[in-house]
Amino acid sequence: MDRYGNLTDPCLSRTINAAAIRDYIIPPLEYDKPFEGKLTEVRVEPDTINFVCGKLTSLGCAIGGSECSTNMETLSLRHPSPSYAPTSARRCCTIYMVSDEIIASRGWTTEIVRRHERAHCNGWPPSHPNSRPLIHIEPINIGIE
Repeated sequence: MDRYGNLTDPCLSRTINAAAIRDYIIPPLEYDKPFEGKLTEVRVEPDTINFVCGKLTSLGCAIGGSECSTNMETLSLRHPSPSYAPTSARRCCTIYMVSDEIIASRGWTTEIVRRHERAHCNGWPPSHPNSRPLIHIEPINIGIE
């Protein structure tokens, strides 16, 4: 192991590092909070997610602005990638997500995807700066009832 706790075997290290990067999905605290405007969630098929979000592998995306609309024609006029009004002008945000079954098949929970997308509603940039790791903690019984 190196000083950061990574395995130093090149074959194993790639696998572990890829898993670590995948788990950096949690937004920074400044964006990981309830959205103060009107928040709408729309469940759509994978083809629609690809159209709305502009990414082939997306489980969801958030589109916010000063106008509230989930009209697909309006969305087709948007910029090539989901765009965001300045945080101060954002009154509405729509989170588009695929079904719970598809989300689970990719190894995530609906709540984690929703939390991630809600952070985008709060202004977290699409480049995901300062994302935090999703820490998997097994519940333990400590004998308190």
